[in-house]
Amino acid sequence: MDYHPLLITLSVALLTALILGFTPASSPLRIPILPILGLSTWHCLLTCPDYISRSSWASAVGGYTLSSFFHYLDAVILSP
Repeated sequence: MDYHPLLITLSVALLTALILGFTPASSPLRIPILPILGLSTWHCLLTCPDYISRSSWASAVGGYTLSSFFHYLDAVILSP
């Protein structure tokens, strides 16, 4: 089942904010969320051109999703 990329972008941003904002830095929940966010980001990047006809909007949505994923990666892996 395919979801619209805007819905995926919203879920990635919301999950990133919830996990980083409401769990301590030493929480064991932070690492298992990483593959979920990675797969959601990958799915969004693959489906953006199919659902959004204007390439500039599709790249903006995909870029925001990717930057949210990179922010989570930075906050969890690189600087715990």
